[in-house]
Amino acid sequence: MGNVNIKKRGSVYQYEFEVPKITSKRRRITKSGFKTKREAMEAGLIAQHNFFFTGTKKEENTMIYADYLDYWMENYFENVIAKDTAKRYKESFKTLKKVMGHYKLNEIKPFLLNQIALELSKYSKSKVGLNQFLKVIRSSLRDAEGYFGYIEYDPSSKLKVPNNLYFDVKKT
Repeated sequence: MGNVNIKKRGSVYQYEFEVPKITSKRRRITKSGFKTKREAMEAGLIAQHNFFFTGTKKEENTMIYADYLDYWMENYFENVIAKDTAKRYKESFKTLKKVMGHYKLNEIKPFLLNQIALELSKYSKSKVGLNQFLKVIRSSLRDAEGYFGYIEYDPSSKLKVPNNLYFDVKKT
């Protein structure tokens, strides 16, 4: 495994690293368009790790969360889980799509999920209702990582119910 090299190309940065020769020609994997040198280095290290340990160049997933929810329900959830549970989950889809449906799967991070949880507390009347939304988010992102492989890690594993909830503030 070689080093990840960073180059500046105009106003953006690019990473590149060498991969083993197959046909006696040098091969490099490169990607450009990073705003900072640090972003390019982090992306390059991840790409290099994926190439050498999974054997493939992993493409970025540009699927948005709203489309993924529909895909997840249709192709996995309805076939594996009981119909009543699927019905309950579908009820929360409308609100989830409204609040976080426009985010790409690879943009969803733990901090963003905590902000979304605060936003979802405006649509919920209690902690139980909020937990239902969070349960759908956790299940869907866990399957996006483990079952479908759309994301590298599950950002919802660090998700906690915020203390400053909208419905708690409203009552006082």
